[in-house]
Amino acid sequence: MVDGRKEEFEYLYYRLRKLEDELLETKVELRLLKEQFKRKQELLPNMYRVE
Repeated sequence: MVDGRKEEFEYLYYRLRKLEDELLETKVELRLLKEQFKRKQELLPNMYRVE
């Protein structure tokens, strides 16, 4: 019984770490996309800007 709980805990901890890594990657991708959007937006005339 104790071994089963330990294995479950280890699995859940592994999943948590993996999801944290995925979240970090997503945040980095989002930041890069925002920067790219901002650069492209600067090329547009004022009438097409989104703010």
